[in-house]
Amino acid sequence: MHWPQCVKILGGSLAVALWTIFAGLGIASASEEAICSNPAVFFCDNFEDRAVGPNDLSGSKGGKTLGWGNIDFSGMPVANDEHFDGTRSLKFIYPACSWSDNQYEGCGTGFMGPPAFNPSPNDWYFRHYAKWSSTFTWSAVGTKHFALLTTDGSRRPWLNMRGGGGTLYLEDEPDSNRQYDQNQGNNITFNLNQWYCLEIHVRHNAPGSDLVEVWVDGVLRLRNIDANFGTLPWYTAMLSGYWNTSPTPGSKPASAKWYDNIVMSTQRIGCLGGTPPSNASPPSTPGGVTAK
Repeated sequence: MHWPQCVKILGGSLAVALWTIFAGLGIASASEEAICSNPAVFFCDNFEDRAVGPNDLSGSKGGKTLGWGNIDFSGMPVANDEHFDGTRSLKFIYPACSWSDNQYEGCGTGFMGPPAFNPSPNDWYFRHYAKWSSTFTWSAVGTKHFALLTTDGSRRPWLNMRGGGGTLYLEDEPDSNRQYDQNQGNNITFNLNQWYCLEIHVRHNAPGSDLVEVWVDGVLRLRNIDANFGTLPWYTAMLSGYWNTSPTPGSKPASAKWYDNIVMSTQRIGCLGGTPPSNASPPSTPGGVTAK
C-alpha cells in the first residue's frame, strides 16, 4: 500500500477524535495517567483499558485514549507479557527473516498511528516507554521507531536506531535524508531487555531554524536548533516496526518491541514518577547535522 493510502487510514476516525479532544465530552478513563488531565495533553494510551490481542485497538476508550488506525493489527497486539506500568503494553512482533538481496522493509512488522489532530500542534511532544526483546537485532541500515507525518504524508522526522548497538538519531527523508545525531553528552545506545523513557520534541519555527530535541530517561541527548522540517503542518504520528534489510545477504531471529504509556502534548511531559520538567528551553547549541 502506498503512503497516501496509509495516511488516509490513519485519519479514519477524525470526527470522533476531535470531538473527544477539543470539546472535552469524553469521559476520562480511570486508567489514564494523571498528566492526561493537563489541557496541553491531547492523546494518551497506556493500553490498560484495551483487551489483550489485536482486536481492541481501533476504538476510542474515552477521555484522551483514542482509537488507533493502521493496515493490519495482527503483528501489533495489546500484550500482557511485558509492561512498564500497569499490566499491559503494545507489542510489535518481528518475524524471523532471511534475505538474499536488498528487500528494503522486508524484515519488519507494520505501523500504526492515532487519528489526525486538527488543528495540528506546531509544538509537539511525544513521550513513551520502549523495550526491545533479548533476541532483537538492530538493522545495520536503520531500525525505524517513530515518525511525525506532515499533511502530504512525508515523515518529518523519523526517530531511528542505527545498527551496532542501537544509537538513536533522527532522519528527515524529504530533506535528502538529512540526519540529526546525538550531540548532548555521551551518545546513548539502547540495551536489550530494558525499558527506556523517550521523549521527542519538535517545533516549527522556520525552515532552517526548526527545533528538535530528544530526552532518554529524562536526560537531554539530542538538540538541534537548525532543523528544516519544511512548511507543511504535522497532523499525526506513526509508530513504526519497519526494519531495513542490508544490500548483502543475512538473517535475524524472531523478536519483539514493546511500547507503553504513550502521551502526546504541546508541553513537556517527563517520565513517570520523575520531577515535573521545566518547559524552559536550555541555551542554544550548534546543530551539527550530517547529510547522508
